This record gives sequence, C-alpha cells and structure tokens, in this order.
Amino acid sequence: MNETRGAVGARGSDFCRACASVNLELALDLGTSPIANNLPIYPSSASEPRYPLVFKVCKECHLGQIAEYESASEIFSDYPYLSSTSKEWLQHASEFVESAIGKYPDLSESYVIELASNDGYLLKYFQDRGIRVLGVDPAENVAQIAQSKGIPTIPRFFGEVLAGEILDEFGAPSLIVANNVAAHVPNMLDFFSGIAKLCGPDTIVSIENPSLGYLFDKFYYDTIYHEHFSYLSIDSVSKIAQKFGLILFDVEELSTHGGSLRYWISSREDIAISPTVGYLQKREFERGVGNPSVIEKFSQNVLSGIHELTDWLHSQDAAAVVGYGAAAKTVTTFFAAKLDETKFEMIVDANELKQGRRLPGTGIPIFPVDELRRTKASKVLIFPWNLEKEIVSAIKQVNNEIEIWTHNPLRQL
Repeated sequence: MNETRGAVGARGSDFCRACASVNLELALDLGTSPIANNLPIYPSSASEPRYPLVFKVCKECHLGQIAEYESASEIFSDYPYLSSTSKEWLQHASEFVESAIGKYPDLSESYVIELASNDGYLLKYFQDRGIRVLGVDPAENVAQIAQSKGIPTIPRFFGEVLAGEILDEFGAPSLIVANNVAAHVPNMLDFFSGIAKLCGPDTIVSIENPSLGYLFDKFYYDTIYHEHFSYLSIDSVSKIAQKFGLILFDVEELSTHGGSLRYWISSREDIAISPTVGYLQKREFERGVGNPSVIEKFSQNVLSGIHELTDWLHSQDAAAVVGYGAAAKTVTTFFAAKLDETKFEMIVDANELKQGRRLPGTGIPIFPVDELRRTKASKVLIFPWNLEKEIVSAIKQVNNEIEIWTHNPLRQL
C-alpha cells in the first residue's frame, strides 16, 4: 500500500495560488502521504497512491500552501467528517453565534449563509434564534444530513458562479460565515470573488482558520495534509480581500485547533479598522510569518518531534497501542514519522462515518471508541491533540486503566 506519485503536473507547486508569485520558500518536506480523509472500507487490500507533502510559503503575500494533486471535487464529494461529532466544537459554534448576534443585532433583517456548512451544526444555532439560514457544502452525503435537520443546504462548491445564483434567488446575506473552509479551497481567487459578489452594502464576512503563525510557533506539522491546500495569515487574507474590493477590519485570536484567527471583512470603504489587525500582524511575524530564521527553527523542531515519536513507538510491543482518532492529523503523522503499523491494534473514532474503514495506506482498522473496553493494548495514543481534553474524558469513561499518551508534543497524560 505504498504507491507513490510524483510532483509532475501538480497544480500550485510552483506559484502562489493567491497572488501568482513564483517567489515561494520551502518550509518543510514531509515526504509522501495518501489523501488523509479517503478512508477505504475495512478489510480491503487496494493500494492508495501517495503524494508529496511539501509545504511552501509565498514570500510576497505570506500564504502557506501545498500543491494540488487531487481535485477538491475528488476529495470533498463524499466526506467522512462531521463537525457535530465534537462537543467542544459545538460549544465553539454556539459561542460564535451568540457573539455574532451581540455584535450585529440586525442579522435577522436578511439571512446568514455558511460556506462549507457541513452537517448544519453552526447554522442550527442561528435558526434556533429565529434567523433565516442557508448552507453550502459540496459533500452530498453531509449536505443530506444537514437537510434532514431542517437546514436548507446547497450541495455544490462555492465560487463566483454559485454566488451569482444565490444573489439572484435570495439577495445579499447579512452575514457570510466561512469557518475552516478557505484552507480547503484550491482556487482562492474564485472563492473570494464569490464572497465579494455575494456581499451587499451591509454584509459582514467572518472567516476562521488555523493561524500560519501558530503552525510555525507550535510546530503543528500534522495540520499539513492534501485537503488543506492553503494556510492563512493576516497578510495573505488582507491582500486577497483587497483584490476584490473587500477590507479586513478586525481580527480575533482563538484557541481552536491550537491557535486560530477569525478575520472580519466588509465591502464598506468607511468601516473603521481595528488596531488589533496591526498588533496581531506583528505577532504573526514574531511567530514566523515572513521571518526566515523562525521558519528554519520550525523545520528543525518538527524533525526532532517526529524522531521522538518514532523512537517511542519502536519501543512498544506489537499491537500494544490503540490510536485515537482517524483524523487527517493521524495520516500526516503516520507517514511523516514512518510509523510501524504492527504496533497498532486498531484506531478508534467516535465518528460513525469512519468506523468500519481503515487508515489509508495501512491495514489498521477503525472501530468505535467502545472497543477500548475489550482491547488488550496497554496504551492509547491521541492523534487529534486539539480535542485532547474531550478525548481524555471519553477514554476514561470507557477504560480507566489504559495509559493515555498524546503525540504533539509526545507526553503521557
């Protein structure tokens, strides 16, 4: 299960997908990896192709990016990730809705649209407050789940064409939400062009994504995988917004995904720009965005952490470890560290769409978390460290005797 495909013809490998600059800096080479969320049915023996996972940063606009080897339509048309699986993420969504309504009490005058709305987890909170909603998500299986919950959802990719159709049918929304989607968009220009087209004079846009600065500062190499085409910074968002007559007027720091930023954007030329924008832009530079010396340290520390994990796993007996979470992070970590799959009895995951499948590129099965009651393994290794607190609680409810470890950084909990 180790067919490797090269970089020939890969889109976005030689130029920036936001500003078209060819001035790209190599930040990290993680070898090759299969597409992280393409989880084959277990058991099966088909060989999944592996593609280079090479992370570069544009020196002009400071957008982090990897090359596109499979199209977004191939990756996202049938998607196994459900946002509502995580209680912690639901709480984050609820808090965002309350905050947005507090900031912009006129939201009910039009409607709220979410791009990549998944199973309707966030829009449901707006709907419960009497605000009209509309979701857009290209994964038909996930869009159907949202629709079954009463969340109207368009099962298509968002861009300029769809934005025009939505504008004609529904008018301009009061709020456009794009949480953790811009990173998944290979054509950033079409995506932002669509946002700009959909904006009315009073529309507010909220874009949320893990911060490139935190990725460098905390060595979050496992957030790099093939469905994450782009890695946002304040500079990159501000510059691409300006291309389409949009203004980045505020930025918020968030704790999600180990450190995210929420970008507030508007088409109003007279909107006041918060001093937080400049302050956090300076903080991003200190963390490594546009700072070559920090990027070099980042690469060295990632390799050190990978070697530590490899050595730890090598010391374990066969089938002595259960992995927790069949997340994209798991796949990146597995192949970057060249982990020995014979050390794993299984992977457990709370998401029913992932159960009964296997980790791509391996023969490791994915089972429900309840299998921890019957495991003979002595240790469980948490891969989605960003949900560590929630996962530790779930493990202890099922098996209070097993050792719990997390891999980033590697430590026993």
